[in-house]
Amino acid sequence: MSWKSNEKYVVLQDFVPVAEQRAIAAAVVAVMPSEKPSQVFVDQLSRDLLAEARQRASTRRQGAGQAVRVLGWVGGGILSVITGVLIWLLVQRSHETHAPELTLSGA
Repeated sequence: MSWKSNEKYVVLQDFVPVAEQRAIAAAVVAVMPSEKPSQVFVDQLSRDLLAEARQRASTRRQGAGQAVRVLGWVGGGILSVITGVLIWLLVQRSHETHAPELTLSGA
């Protein structure tokens, strides 16, 4: 016994021709009922979206501030090491130029 359905299926693929896209869109619009959201829903959605946007902006600012602090710590550490090495080199050079010549005298 053979059973055939009247339903048609869309094959998912990487590329769908524009004509097929338009046909699918028209079929969806024709089948879906037209509903208008209530004003309460729209107002709540607006508040929720604004709250989410504020939260994300706050999180980004905190992340950027933390990155600046870490870069400051790393930069300060590197600068202190370089300064220490430069001071050591200057002290060594100063000792070499100002130190008296020591000679061994024969006994």
